[in-house]
Amino acid sequence: MVQIGDRFRTGETALAPGEYEYVRHTDSYGCEPTNYEKRVTMSKGERFPPHKSCNRNVVWRLSFY
Repeated sequence: MVQIGDRFRTGETALAPGEYEYVRHTDSYGCEPTNYEKRVTMSKGERFPPHKSCNRNVVWRLSFY
């Protein structure tokens, strides 16, 4: 069961539909996402995207269903 606060990485599959928020990059690159890039709305089964500006892998956290 997926819970609010669960984290996922770029390329993993969303186990539940909902809004996910940016947590951090998976490496130390450190570019700063815009407010628009800090949230993604996902459907169950979609793959988590990379950061739009730099195309690097990030960690996403489920913020609400």
